[in-house]
Amino acid sequence: MKNVKLSILSTAIVSLAAIGLLPAQGFAAGAASLAFSPSSANYTVNKSYSVTINENSGTDSVNTIEADFTFDASKLQFLGASCAGSFEIAAQVNAQTVTCATTTAKTGVQPVGTLTFKALAGSGTSSLSFASTSHIYRSTDNVDVWNGVSNAATFGFVTPSPAAPVVSKVTPITHSAKSIATTQAITTTTTTPVASPTPTTTSAVKGASATSRSITVTTAKTVQPTKDSKLGWIISGIIVLAGLTAIGIYLLKNKRTKKITSGKETKKPAYVAAAVVTSKKNVSTKTSAPANKKNNK
Repeated sequence: MKNVKLSILSTAIVSLAAIGLLPAQGFAAGAASLAFSPSSANYTVNKSYSVTINENSGTDSVNTIEADFTFDASKLQFLGASCAGSFEIAAQVNAQTVTCATTTAKTGVQPVGTLTFKALAGSGTSSLSFASTSHIYRSTDNVDVWNGVSNAATFGFVTPSPAAPVVSKVTPITHSAKSIATTQAITTTTTTPVASPTPTTTSAVKGASATSRSITVTTAKTVQPTKDSKLGWIISGIIVLAGLTAIGIYLLKNKRTKKITSGKETKKPAYVAAAVVTSKKNVSTKTSAPANKKNNK
């Protein structure tokens, strides 16, 4: 429906011009202006940006805007355009023009449409300008009231610097002598005689805090006997002691048996009897000696 209305409006304008009811218009006939927003900016290479077209008709009521534009295609790539804001009817939109209209006439500063570009250059500058074929039509008599000023926008192009490497900050841990002396965490790893080879770790903390220093001590211990094994050793000791006692009693009993046989004292060995005889002779000799001396006198 909007396109039909615009077509009827365009046909009416052409018809009036053909029969001489519309006067010929010059480009500096009015005071209305066109402008880009932003008028200057820096674009990063390979990034997309949008530029808005605004019109300012002052006190004149306008209903049709034809904004023709030019740009350097080696630095800017045209991605698209659209009518927006106060001029909702898109009559013609392409890489050279944005022609928008409205059914309700507008005055003052109004947004007309939007252009979208991609930056192709990584350095230098480029301009975006309104072409001399642009128009701003007044709604009361279809007169072009554009002042003919291009109002070019200037854009700079930049290449981003390579990203700096990320350096992780390492904060050193400092310990005071007092802290080391008073707060200390000691971790002892011991191997206990269990089925699993996994060591058991116990921790003992000295002082109020154990965050200053950690000392790990690994000790290799022999397997300690358990309660059951200790009892076994005790029982074994008792058995050995009982065995030794029994052997001692047996030996003593056997020695006595050799001395007494059938209630009589056994004969002394020959070497014992000879020693006894010899001893008796020596005693007799010593006893008779004083008598001989007396007789001699």
